[in-house]
Amino acid sequence: LFVISAMVPLMLMALLSVTYVRDTLIEQGQQRLAAHAKAYGMAVFGRLLDAAERVEHSALSGVKPGSSGHSPLPFTLLTVTSADNGPIGLPGRASDLVVTDTERARLEGGQPTLRLEPKDGGDSGVLMIVPFGPVEARRWAVAEIGAVYLWGDHDWWPSAVEFCVLEWSSLTPAHCAGPWPQEGARRESSEPTRSASPSIAWDNAGTPMRSALWGQFLKVGFGADDWLIVASQPEAELLKPAMAFGAVFVPAAVLALLAVVWLSLRLIRSTLTPLERLLNATRRIEAHDFESRVEVTRDDEFGELAHAFNAMTGRIGKQFKALNTLARIDNEILSSRNVEQVVPTILRHMCTLTAANAVGVMLLDHDNRLLARTSLIRTSRPDDVTTLRGTITDDECTQVQGERDGMWITIDSRAPDLLKAVLEPNLCAAYVFPIIWRDALCGVVLYGFAAPTLLTGEERTQVREVAARLGVTISSAWRDAQLYKQAHYDVLTGLPNRLLLLDRLSQEIVRCRRESNRCALLFIDLDQFKKVNDTQGHASGDAVLVETARRLAQCIRASDTVARLGGDEFTITFTQLNNAGEVHRGVNHVLAALAEPFDIDGQQTYLGASIGISIFPEDGSSAAEMLKSADTAMYRAKANGRGQAMFFEERMNHEVRERVSLERELHAALENNEFMLWYHPQMDLRTGRIVGAEALLRWLHPERGLVLPSSFIAVAEDSGLIDQIGQWVILEVCRQSKAFRTRGVAVDRLSANVSIRQLYKPDFASIVEKSMQRFGMAPASLELEVTESLIADRVVEVRTALSQLKALGVSIALDDFGTGFASLAYLMEFPLDVVKIDRSFVSGLPFDEHALAIVTAMIAMSHALGKRVVAEGVETRAQLTLLEDMGCDFAQGHLLSQPLPADEFEQFMRAELRGQPFRAQGELGLAMQPVSDASIRRACNTVP
Repeated sequence: LFVISAMVPLMLMALLSVTYVRDTLIEQGQQRLAAHAKAYGMAVFGRLLDAAERVEHSALSGVKPGSSGHSPLPFTLLTVTSADNGPIGLPGRASDLVVTDTERARLEGGQPTLRLEPKDGGDSGVLMIVPFGPVEARRWAVAEIGAVYLWGDHDWWPSAVEFCVLEWSSLTPAHCAGPWPQEGARRESSEPTRSASPSIAWDNAGTPMRSALWGQFLKVGFGADDWLIVASQPEAELLKPAMAFGAVFVPAAVLALLAVVWLSLRLIRSTLTPLERLLNATRRIEAHDFESRVEVTRDDEFGELAHAFNAMTGRIGKQFKALNTLARIDNEILSSRNVEQVVPTILRHMCTLTAANAVGVMLLDHDNRLLARTSLIRTSRPDDVTTLRGTITDDECTQVQGERDGMWITIDSRAPDLLKAVLEPNLCAAYVFPIIWRDALCGVVLYGFAAPTLLTGEERTQVREVAARLGVTISSAWRDAQLYKQAHYDVLTGLPNRLLLLDRLSQEIVRCRRESNRCALLFIDLDQFKKVNDTQGHASGDAVLVETARRLAQCIRASDTVARLGGDEFTITFTQLNNAGEVHRGVNHVLAALAEPFDIDGQQTYLGASIGISIFPEDGSSAAEMLKSADTAMYRAKANGRGQAMFFEERMNHEVRERVSLERELHAALENNEFMLWYHPQMDLRTGRIVGAEALLRWLHPERGLVLPSSFIAVAEDSGLIDQIGQWVILEVCRQSKAFRTRGVAVDRLSANVSIRQLYKPDFASIVEKSMQRFGMAPASLELEVTESLIADRVVEVRTALSQLKALGVSIALDDFGTGFASLAYLMEFPLDVVKIDRSFVSGLPFDEHALAIVTAMIAMSHALGKRVVAEGVETRAQLTLLEDMGCDFAQGHLLSQPLPADEFEQFMRAELRGQPFRAQGELGLAMQPVSDASIRRACNTVP
C-alpha cells in the first residue's frame, strides 16, 4: 500500500501534465487563431475604407486605372454614372448593375455602399459605389476592388494559417484560400459578435483542424451584410511542442517511479519492527501500566526514541497522580463559583500533591483589598478547617505580589502576620505562592513544613497550577462585576453606553405602549470636534467629551437618560412626554449648553452640536428603529448648516437608502468598466478651428441608462471612490489621445476635471506623469481643470500640487470662474494658464448689460495676467460673434456641438477637416447638427 500510494500520485501527475500541456497548447493556438482572424478582418476593413476614399478621389480628379503619373489604384474597374433610377452599365460586363432601394437611400445620403458579386469557380467580386460631388450635381463612382489588394498576398499570412471571408447571412464565400468549417461557422454565426468565437474543431479530409471566427460589421460603414472572417490551422501545428515535451517527460517519470519503489521497500523494512515495539508499549501505558519499558538496542533514531519513551513513561506515572488531583480540583471549581464553598475541598486535594504538613489559602476581599481571610488544614486532620481573618497592608501586598515564583517564610522573616499564622504551633517554614489576576494580588497559596525541605521543579509547577485554578475561581467572581460595568457604561465619561441605552429605551417603549404615551430620543453629535483632536490632541478631546457629558446631565430630568454611543455621539432619552413643547424645551437647553465655550488648557473653543430627534411611535416601533431615525435626522441637521435640531421624516430614510444603493453601484461600475468619457469640442476663435475638447464623465448604468456626473459625483467624493474614478479619467484621456493620434485625428489639447481629493494626494503629479508616459502623451496636450472653490480651500496644498503639475508641462485651467469665493489675487499666485468663464455669465450675452460688463472685465483682466480665456455655454451665433469681438480666445458650447462619445467626436473632427456637417446622437437622444467653422462665421455675419 505504501508503494502504491507513492506511485499513483506520480502516474496521475504524469497523465495530468500531458493533458495539461496539450490543453494549454490548444488554448494558446486558439487564442492566436482568434487574434489572426481579428487582425485580418480589421486589415480588410481598413482597405475597404482606403478604397472608398481612393474611388472618390479618382472620380473627382478623373484618374483612371493604369493612367501614367499615378500610383496603382486598388480596383480593376472604375466608371462614373449619374444618380438616376436606371441600371448602371459596367464596362466588360454582360449585365447591368441594378441598385436596390436601400443602396440608393445610402448613396443619396452621401454614404458609400458595398456589394458582393458571386463568380463561378472563384472568389466573389467586391463592387463599391461611392457618391461624390455636390448634392445638386451628385454622381456615383462604381469600382470593383482588386482581389490582391483587398485580400492581401498569401505569403504575408502566418505559417499554416488559411483565411476565409464569408457573407454573414448566407455564408457565401467572398474569398477562401482553402476549406473552411461550414457546419461550425453556420452554428457560431447565429449571433453577430466582434469577439472571437470559442474553438471550432472540425475534420478536413481526415486532418483535424481548429478554426476561430471574427465578425466584421459593415452595415454602418457600407450598408452591406456583415462578413465573417474564418482563420483555420491544422491541429498538428498547434501540438508540435508537445512532442519535445513527451520525449523528456516520459523517461523522467519512469525513473522517478523506479526510485520510489526501491526507496519505499527499504524504508518499510527498517521501520516496521521498532514501530511495532513502540506500539505495544503505548498500549500498555493506555492500560495505566507505567512500569513497562521498550527494549530497543539500535543506535539510530529509533534507539533514541525508545530511551526517551522509557524516560517519559516514568514521568507520566508521577504526573498522572498529580493530574487526577488537579482534575478533581477543576471539578470542584466548575461546580460552584462561590470561593468560600470550594476552598475546603481544594485544601484536602492539595494535601496529596506534596509532603507538606499543612496547606492553606488566603483570599483578599474584592471591594477592600486590605481585608483578608485564611483557611488552613493539617494533613494529619484533613477534615478540620481553621479560618483566620485579619488585615494586610499595601507594603505587604506589594512584597508578596513581587515574588511571582513564590517565596519561603519563617517565623522570624519579614512577612504578613496573617501568613505566619500557618507556622504555629510546630512548623518551621512555609512556601508561599501568590495568586495574581490582571497584575493585582487577589490571594495566596501556602504549604507548611515541620522540617527543612526543598521543592522539586515538578512540585513547584503543581503549586503554580493550583494557584492558577484558584485564580480562575476568584477572577470569575470579580470579572462578572467588572464585565457588567464595562459592558453597560462608557469608560471615559461614566455614562450608559449603547447597550444600556437600547435596554432602557426598549423598556420605555414597552411602558409607552402600555400607557399610550410617547417618548423621544435625541441623537447629538458635536460640530467641529475633529478640529479639537487634530489641533490640540486627543487628551483635550477627551476633556471636551467629559465636559459635554457633565453639561448634558444637567439638562435632563431624573427619569431621563444620557448615554454616549462612541466618539462625539451622545443621546438623550426623554420619557413621560405630555406634549411636544417638552421636547423643544429640552432641545433648546441642550443647544444652549453646548453652545457655551469649552475651556481647554486656558483656550476657549466653540463647538456647538447638531441634533436629530425621533418620536415614539411615529418614527420607530423599536429602540433600534428610533436610534436609526434619530441618526438620520442628525445627519440632515448637519447638512443644513450645523448647530440646529431636526425631526426625523421618512423622506430622510429614503434618501439614505438611495445614497447607500448608489455607493454600492459605483463600486460595481468601477469593477465592470461602466464609465465612459464624452468630449465637448472647443473652438479657437482666432482661427475658427476646433483645437481641443473637454472630457466629461458619463456612467452607462445597466438599469438607469446614461447617468450624468451631477447625480453621483457627490456620493463618490463622500465615499472616497472619487480617487479611483479620477485616476481612471486621467488614464482614459491619455489613452484616447493616443487613439486619436493613431487614427490621424488632430486634437491639440484634451482637458479633464480634477477633484479636490486628488489634489490633496501627495503622489497625484506622479500619477499624471505615469499616465502620460504610458500612452506617450505630450504634457502640452493635457489640460487639468480645477474649480474656483478648490483653490480657496487649503491653499498651501493646492498651490504645491498645481506647481508640481506645472513642472511636468501640463496646462492648468480655472473652471467656473466668477461663481466661487476665491480671491482675484489667486490668478497671480497660482500657476494657471487658462480661465474658463462660467456659462451663467455667457448666457446673458449679448443683451444683459451686467453680464456684458462682467465678461468684458474677466477677459481683459485674464489677458492682462497672461491667461487664455475659454467661454463656456455658447449657444447662439450672436454670443459667438460678440465673444470674438471682445477678444475671447476659445469658445465651448452647444452651438458648436453637444458632448460626444469618443467615436462620434472622431467623426466630428474628420467632418470639420473636410468641411462637411456631422450628424450625431446627443445626450438627450435628439439629432444634433454641429456645423463647420466657415458656416458659423458666414451665419454670424448676418447677425445685427
